[in-house]
Amino acid sequence: MAAKKASKPKKSLPKGYKELTQRLDGFFERTEGNSIEALTRGDFAVNGKFGRKRVFRLEVVEGETQVGDGEMVGLGAIVGLDETGYTKKLADLEPGSRVFVRYDGKDGEGQQDAHVFTIAVPE
Repeated sequence: MAAKKASKPKKSLPKGYKELTQRLDGFFERTEGNSIEALTRGDFAVNGKFGRKRVFRLEVVEGETQVGDGEMVGLGAIVGLDETGYTKKLADLEPGSRVFVRYDGKDGEGQQDAHVFTIAVPE
């Protein structure tokens, strides 16, 4: 059995600081009609099964939104939303921008058909 690799001890932080993480309270559930009113909180990249993809971070500011397995999260929760052809326009917004996102279902019955989203910003 191979020896466990020793991890470097973490250096202490100044008093009153905590380490920043890219936590998510869940991923936006692609259930028709699911929506979120949120502030954009940047994005990060992950390696998915089809290569590198961007995940947008959205902070819930109104109501609740559904994440995995029907769980509902509300005010202050950070929700991840994968970049698709419809959601990539979120990259054009400045962090802190208010946005409304709704999942409208698939554009057809096939596996390759697009997942359709409505994305809106305040007037």
